[in-house]
Amino acid sequence: MAQKIQLQLGNFVFGAYEVPGSINFGGEQALAVHDLIGGARVVDAVGRKDDDLSWSGLFLGLQALARARFVDSLRIQGKALPLTWSAFSYLVAIKSFHCSFERSYKLPYSIVCTVVRDNTTQIKTAPPLTFDAAILGDLNDAKALAASINDGPLSGLLNTLDSAIHAVASVAAAAQSAINSVLLPLQAVQARVATLTAAAGNTLANLKSVPGQLATSAGFLRHNASSARLQNLYRMQGSLSRMQANLGIINKIPNATTVTVVGGTLFDLAAQYYRDPTQWTVIAQANGLTDPFINGIQTLTIPPAQANAAGGIPIH
Repeated sequence: MAQKIQLQLGNFVFGAYEVPGSINFGGEQALAVHDLIGGARVVDAVGRKDDDLSWSGLFLGLQALARARFVDSLRIQGKALPLTWSAFSYLVAIKSFHCSFERSYKLPYSIVCTVVRDNTTQIKTAPPLTFDAAILGDLNDAKALAASINDGPLSGLLNTLDSAIHAVASVAAAAQSAINSVLLPLQAVQARVATLTAAAGNTLANLKSVPGQLATSAGFLRHNASSARLQNLYRMQGSLSRMQANLGIINKIPNATTVTVVGGTLFDLAAQYYRDPTQWTVIAQANGLTDPFINGIQTLTIPPAQANAAGGIPIH
């Protein structure tokens, strides 16, 4: 995540380090399995079994203890509470809340909530994700993180990478030379992030090695700043690694076929080349398209059938 999520449980809004890096969702489908004579099997779907929602974080600062105790009071009350973040909305009961008192200003915690009701709007149709959308999404994440890191050289290198990416009309259909024009500035950004990550790690190590350093207000503030910087740098490494992986996937589609068509649909092409019209998204991804309907005269790349199962799908 480039920016921390808005997380609210009941009337309590988590902030700063209290917000986790991730929250799970999903669960199981309860199944009644009937094994019949001869090996036949009948499986009845009984209903959804949502996983408990769990996460962990850190209460930090002058009000850390009071805020932690308030969340624990929500557990003690045992009432069903609304839980919301991003596009998710649940009614939950707090199953467990565990907090470790390290200092009055520093309390790591973990929480587990049992789902009473899922109020999240279901997605009935999966939107296609193109290579271009995946790469631009990670680029925007990296730029947002760079704003909080506030390093001039890093921001400059990201601007160069941004220009290189936008100079390519469609990354998914780009030649190797165009991909290389993006890979070089990407590698420069990765090198700068690695340097900053090492520096932030050394700062934290030095602070911890000096007895009593963290007990001073200056040392405490410096520790918090370095921790936040290191966390954002790790997140940026993830975004940059996904970009590099997606750029590598694009050119691992061997022996692709190029075809010029006048109108029609990608369904027809998928049926012709793969004998499976549902594989139209493979052609769409290879050409940076989202619409299966072809307008006018277009020259399209048709990846070979074996590339479809080999993982020619954007990493997101």
